[in-house]
Amino acid sequence: AYSGISVKGGNSMNEQLFYCEECGRTVEYIEVIKAEQVTVKDLTFENNHTYYKCANCGELYEPFNDIDKNLESDFAIYREKKNLLSPQEITKTREKYKLSQRQFAELLGISHSTLSRIENGALQTEYQNSLFVMSSSPSGFKQLVLRNLSTFKEEEKEALLDTLTVLIGLEIKEYKKDLELLVCKIDNVYEYMNNTIRSVNDIKYDIKELRETINKKTKGDGYS
Repeated sequence: AYSGISVKGGNSMNEQLFYCEECGRTVEYIEVIKAEQVTVKDLTFENNHTYYKCANCGELYEPFNDIDKNLESDFAIYREKKNLLSPQEITKTREKYKLSQRQFAELLGISHSTLSRIENGALQTEYQNSLFVMSSSPSGFKQLVLRNLSTFKEEEKEALLDTLTVLIGLEIKEYKKDLELLVCKIDNVYEYMNNTIRSVNDIKYDIKELRETINKKTKGDGYS
C-alpha cells in the first residue's frame, strides 16, 4: 500500500536478479501483475499494478526503475473518470503562453507550490481543473489574465497580451475552418435529403401511373 491510496488484491507473472533487503542477499525476483481494487479520493476502481516479488521470501517491491508507476497509473484512471486534464496537458498550456510556473499560478489565482505539485503528478481539485480548462483556450485565458495582471511588470504584460492576440487570431481561424467544414457537411446532408425526397416523389408518381394503367386495363377487359 502507499500514501493516499488503499489497496486489496488478485495475480499473473514474468522472471531476473536483485538485492532483497529482507533476505540480505542477491536473489531472483519475479515481475508480478496484480489486479487490485484501489480507492483514490471518492472513487473505487480496479487497476493492474506491477510489483517485483522476491522469489525466495515472497516480499513485494514497487518497480525499482519507476517507484511511482502504480500510483501514476491509478491517478491516470482517476483523471480519466473525472475528466481532469493530465499534468502534461496543463504544462503544455502554460508553455503555449511562454509563462513560468510562478507567473501562470499567479494569473490563475493559485499558489506556485500547488501548480508545481500538479504539473509533477498531484491531483487537482475540480475547481482548479476548471481554471486549467478555461486557460487552454486563449480567449478564455485572456479573461483570467485581465483580472490578475496587476502584479506583472509593464513589459511582461505587453509580451503576454501580444502572445494572446496572436493565439486568439489563430483560434478564430481554426473555428472558422471548423465552421466552414460543418456548413459544408450540412449542405451535403440537405442535398442528400432533397435527392431522397425527389426519388420518393418519382416512385409515388410511378406507382400512381401504374395504378391508372391497371385501372384502364381492368375496365377495358370488362372488369368492374
